[in-house]
Amino acid sequence: MVPVPSREDEDDRHLHRSLKTLKQKRTAIGNRMRGLLKTQGISWAGPILKLSAEALGELRDWEGVELGAGIQARIRIQIELFHQVGQQIGALEKQRREQVRQGEGKKLDQIRLLESLKGVGINGAWTLVMEAFGWREFRNRRQVGACLGMTPCPYQSGSSHREQGISKAGNRWCRDVLGELAWTWVQYQPNSELTLWFEQRFAQAGPRARKVGIVALGRKLVIQL
Repeated sequence: MVPVPSREDEDDRHLHRSLKTLKQKRTAIGNRMRGLLKTQGISWAGPILKLSAEALGELRDWEGVELGAGIQARIRIQIELFHQVGQQIGALEKQRREQVRQGEGKKLDQIRLLESLKGVGINGAWTLVMEAFGWREFRNRRQVGACLGMTPCPYQSGSSHREQGISKAGNRWCRDVLGELAWTWVQYQPNSELTLWFEQRFAQAGPRARKVGIVALGRKLVIQL
């Protein structure tokens, strides 16, 4: 069954999707600036926000020579883009905060309720509600896992039997925040049943096993939420 959102429910998804896209764009611009500086033998270790036109003029390349006019002009364009995107992100985040603080409706009530939990911030609460919780109806935990692409995919053929990870066939916007939510839950809810389960199963395991464990914790967490 494919639940079709109403026009209003579909429209409510665009704010956080725009935020996600802009943040990815800002990261890409920052990486591009670091890459351009690297071609001149300069490793910029500080925050990209502190890379201004004035700071750019004081930099010297690997030979101790001032950067050329062409490369400076190119990086200045990226600096302007970086700040423009940052302003757009700030405006959308302010709009979202005001909606949560002053708005009315079932979805905003759900967001405020989720956000009241330690370890769940506005990004996770808003995304889960607008993408799934606010308008979908789940009958059991399997439907929740399938909706978000958190369903195991075992492979069996003769004597061969192995796990292939999760399906990733569901809503990717929710799935993107579940990893962050799972880690923050472990950090801010150390005495919860889910955290104790994770620590018991994966605390002494290696990095790969802990990644597998955090995905499993994310699935359990979203079902509980």
